[in-house]
Amino acid sequence: MGDSSPALTKFLHALADCEEKFQGLTGYPSSDSPPILVVLHSSEESHFPKNTLRVDSLEGKCAKIQIDLAISQSAGSELGDILSRGMLLREFYANGPLSSGATVMEFPLWLTRGIGWICRPWGSFAPSPSFLNKGKMVPFLKDFLHQQPSRAGSNQVLEAYDWMAAAIVKAGMKGGGASDFRKWIGHFNPRDPARRLSDWPEGWLFRPIERRWLLIMAGDGSGATGGFSMLGTVATIKRYDAIISELSTPGHSLTLLKKEKGYKFTSQQLTSRLRALRLQANPLVMPLIDSSLHLLSVIEHQSLKKLTLEEKQITNLRNHILKQSHSIEDYLDWYEMTKALGSSGLFDRYLVTPEMPVKKGPVGRYLDAIEERGW
Repeated sequence: MGDSSPALTKFLHALADCEEKFQGLTGYPSSDSPPILVVLHSSEESHFPKNTLRVDSLEGKCAKIQIDLAISQSAGSELGDILSRGMLLREFYANGPLSSGATVMEFPLWLTRGIGWICRPWGSFAPSPSFLNKGKMVPFLKDFLHQQPSRAGSNQVLEAYDWMAAAIVKAGMKGGGASDFRKWIGHFNPRDPARRLSDWPEGWLFRPIERRWLLIMAGDGSGATGGFSMLGTVATIKRYDAIISELSTPGHSLTLLKKEKGYKFTSQQLTSRLRALRLQANPLVMPLIDSSLHLLSVIEHQSLKKLTLEEKQITNLRNHILKQSHSIEDYLDWYEMTKALGSSGLFDRYLVTPEMPVKKGPVGRYLDAIEERGW
């Protein structure tokens, strides 16, 4: 295949790491199921079109799953998707023979792309989130599940989709979600070869998972292990406020900046800082940043009256986003508390009634003395 031995060894370690992540995420144990055959093709093989996956029947005994990979394409986002599909198919066909001509099980795109992103073998790859949603609000989960990103589109669009799909998988796997997930995938039944997988796991409660999905996206990437170098919702708003608070105008007003001498230069500096913040901004806060950037772009030609109205809308938008973020966090705190099996012990010391020392006056001491000597 024209590749060096060290590179091949590194790639095999990456595949093993991907499988380990998959098992840790889904709860599938290491089994004696037939291995997935991965065939690496040299980039010089011009006739080889693209990464492919196929499932064949081995004399009605078990399914043979083969993945063909081109070396030049082995680091793209498609790799995680095709590997996750292969591992899901291995678990699905583990317990039953595959009859010749049977329809191969199809999985929802959000599932394979999401698992592929979490288990991706290329490590800490962290693209910039500046493209995410182009400043639009995050869609409802129901709408996102039916999105079909074009595979011919830019890598950034696919990476945004993969990251958001991974957040769904993380949200669903929490608690007992992994067990419900495995029941949903199930196993191949020769008596029902045409069974179609439903679009959503039966045991996953939709509304709680949607809220958890939003919270994960609001905070994911803020730590060292995040897929994106992205701030949380509250952290993004704090940085936005810090930038705006440096304005010397009354009330740190963007509109009144127009009355300042040299406002064009100040506006350019402010625009640069807001654009830099947008590279790390959480998607929920992007409309706020984009609205502020729009105001700065028209400040020279717009009247003060219109600018004041637009700035008021920006202020209301900021307050709404912050309130929404707090509401999501409060709900999930309550939800997790009601689902807890026992006390965490963190607040036990506040529930203990302190012992109060007994204080006796002259009457109390007199009665004690009588009680001691007897009535």
